[in-house]
Amino acid sequence: MITNLATPGVYIDEVNAFPNSVVQVATAVPAFIGYTPFASYEGKSYQMKPVRITSFQDFTAFFVNPAKAKQYSPSYYLSKVKKAPASGKSYEFNGDTYTVEPDPGTIYYLYNSVKMFFQNGGGVAYIVSLGPYGAATNSPINPGDEITNMNVKLADFQSALQVLKKVDEVTMYIAPESTLLADGDYSTLLQSMLLQSSTMQTSMSIFDVKGGREPDPQLWLEDITNFRNWTGNNGLKYGAAYYPYLKTTVVPIDQVDYTNINGGDVSVLMDVLNPASNPNPPPSSTPSRAVIH
Repeated sequence: MITNLATPGVYIDEVNAFPNSVVQVATAVPAFIGYTPFASYEGKSYQMKPVRITSFQDFTAFFVNPAKAKQYSPSYYLSKVKKAPASGKSYEFNGDTYTVEPDPGTIYYLYNSVKMFFQNGGGVAYIVSLGPYGAATNSPINPGDEITNMNVKLADFQSALQVLKKVDEVTMYIAPESTLLADGDYSTLLQSMLLQSSTMQTSMSIFDVKGGREPDPQLWLEDITNFRNWTGNNGLKYGAAYYPYLKTTVVPIDQVDYTNINGGDVSVLMDVLNPASNPNPPPSSTPSRAVIH
């Protein structure tokens, strides 16, 4: 109100006749639960502690190992086989048949999931790191098999869910690496997430369906049936599922090199890059000359 009126005259005093506007609250705030390359910031551990981030740069500050150039580096095995496997993919090089399958101990999904979230317009998220990556098995899965990473533990996810009970802002639980659990543990986690979502009624759970990595064109319905059985009957309206997995180019080419194949053993690539039946020509002995214009 105007209180200091020095001279007679007309004074305008604008008064807002309406209450204060409602402050916008984010309604899609995911909590990503999974394993990270690192979980430390300024000397303090952030393992199993919800961290609120607003960009992928925030994620790297807390969960990226500054001592490593490649944060997520899965290992794949190139193997020559006598014939194409009954399931899974195979490839032909120089008349020979090969399979390319992952070392399950090196497969994790959280890092690239968070990256895609922000690249596609995500705003706010929480990260609950279950800890660093575990050891490689140094061998591939059988062609067509599901990936089960023995470093991924049900107990870790269960602990993270308990921690998230104290974070009211979260509206979605997302555990991309849940499909790396064994079937029984995967089922238990699905039901635990649905139970917590339905009990708190402030969030929903987003699931990936086992079998979505390479769905069988004839048997894919079995994946859906199994998933439906694994989720149980409680809290179903608080969950949603995606199937099959997304195929993306989120990994830049400079993050993939020979060290991702057979643990960096370049000898296994010789049959493909320099086959005995069609060897590469020897290097020329004629010195090259640079021409300057």
